[in-house]
Amino acid sequence: MLEPAVEQQLLVFLCICFLGFMIGVFFDLLRAWGKVFNISPRSFFVADFLFCVLAMLAVYITLFFINRGEVRLYVFLALLVGLIVYYLFCSRYVYKQYLFFFKMYRALSKKMSKLKVAWQEYCSKRRINSDSNGGMHE
Repeated sequence: MLEPAVEQQLLVFLCICFLGFMIGVFFDLLRAWGKVFNISPRSFFVADFLFCVLAMLAVYITLFFINRGEVRLYVFLALLVGLIVYYLFCSRYVYKQYLFFFKMYRALSKKMSKLKVAWQEYCSKRRINSDSNGGMHE
């Protein structure tokens, strides 16, 4: 059996690996969103900056709670391992799923927008017709 200190460091390493993996998942979400909705480079820079700040906060909070705020070399290695594992084995598939989801969302939004405009035109024509008849329905 492993020593308690080594066992704890191994658990911290695995938790930080998972955090690195999840940072990769959310980064692909941001990438797909930017691609599907044609976000301007300036806006994407701001979103990317905010993502980096949030990722940094996630790392800080995680380290604070699971490792009493201690930062060691293996923490950075664990983040890197988590990101690499994600990008080598999962990124391609997850990114495609995000693209599909955002494209479907965009298409549905456009259809709903057209439906709303058509409904407003219908209601407007109906109101005009009822006003021209003196408020009486036929």
